Amino acid sequence: RKDLPKINRCYESALRYEPELAGKVSVRFAVIRTGYVKGVHVLENTTGNDGVERCVTRVVSAIRFPRRRTGKSLRFTFPFVFAPQQDR
Repeated sequence: RKDLPKINRCYESALRYEPELAGKVSVRFAVIRTGYVKGVHVLENTTGNDGVERCVTRVVSAIRFPRRRTGKSLRFTFPFVFAPQQDR
């Protein structure tokens, strides 16, 4: 959760140049026993914005999870959905 603001900044940064930018970036990655993320792959990018895709990949790659003593790598697929905030 603490890394979600970094993911949001990826989108917000691009939103300044593309005010209507919206979509989803789905990533697949593994977390090894040491807590490091390995093998981040983008499965889908409906935003059409390569900068958002690269930024999300970079942030996910840098996330550190708690170390585990035993077990295999854990694999995750996570969709990050982006949409402009509506003015109230």
